[in-house]
Amino acid sequence: DMAFFDDSKHSPGRLTAALATYALRMNAISGVQLGAYCQFAASLIAGLIIAFFGSWKLTLVMLAMLPLMAGAGGIQMAVSIGLDKNKSADSLAANQVASDTVQNIKTICALVSEQWTRNLFQDLLQRSVPHQARTSSWAALWYGISQGILFFSVALGFWYGSKLVQDEGLTFDKMIQSLMGVFLSALAAGQALAFVGDINEAKAAAHDIFELLDSESSINPSSDVGRKYSVWGPHVSFLDYL
Repeated sequence: DMAFFDDSKHSPGRLTAALATYALRMNAISGVQLGAYCQFAASLIAGLIIAFFGSWKLTLVMLAMLPLMAGAGGIQMAVSIGLDKNKSADSLAANQVASDTVQNIKTICALVSEQWTRNLFQDLLQRSVPHQARTSSWAALWYGISQGILFFSVALGFWYGSKLVQDEGLTFDKMIQSLMGVFLSALAAGQALAFVGDINEAKAAAHDIFELLDSESSINPSSDVGRKYSVWGPHVSFLDYL
């Protein structure tokens, strides 16, 4: 289907980049990622059980902070993943230019277009800098907020744990057991929540891939439907060519 590849949206560089991205997103609902979800769930349950065996009072206090700690863990995971995914259109276009340049390097050299291609690539990268800087600044801000929430939660736990050690004779080992149990459970829950968006993206990527595979060409040589032309004869004549 030559008309499909004539569209600028379907250039080889953009298609290969899109298919690579789709395959990466579909991995979120299979393979290693599926095992990661099970790991997060097991960590959450096991951490709470260990924490309650340490000190049920301290565990209940820390559970009040569990939504905040889980949210902080989710923010950190989302920031780490989002920095790789949140690319501007100019950045994607620069990737396409680089891919097409490598594939057609002989043509570019024959047309003496090396400098023009370099300038185009540099211009696209320069235009993507403001977007990347703005994205990185917001990511750094949210990451700092999440870190502050985690430190505040741990500080609260140590303060209340010290009160229990002083007033009720709670041992230091039990206090640490309860604190770390809830803390690690919250991080596991937050990381699991951060992958929920990936599941929706994986479904959309699977839909796009199957839509591409199931698309039919407007000129299908194996189809019996449509207008048919008679086969031309094997003889070719040139008339009035002088």
